[in-house]
Amino acid sequence: VKTMKWEEIEKFMVAERKIWKVSGVLAGYVQKWSNLSHVVVLGAGHLVPTDQALNSQAMIEDWVLEKGVFVDGQ
Repeated sequence: VKTMKWEEIEKFMVAERKIWKVSGVLAGYVQKWSNLSHVVVLGAGHLVPTDQALNSQAMIEDWVLEKGVFVDGQ
């Protein structure tokens, strides 16, 4: 992410890293600025839906519907 060519990258790099919970349980962290979101899903490797099925489903739904930590409010 740090090496991306994007005019907003410096703002993204200092954006707040928010705690993300699913059903009240820590699921990971989200860092968001403008139209870029970076999600760390705890307990998952590169096959997130296989490693963390419920959390990956919640993440995708919240991201698409702009809910929870994915609300656009920079």
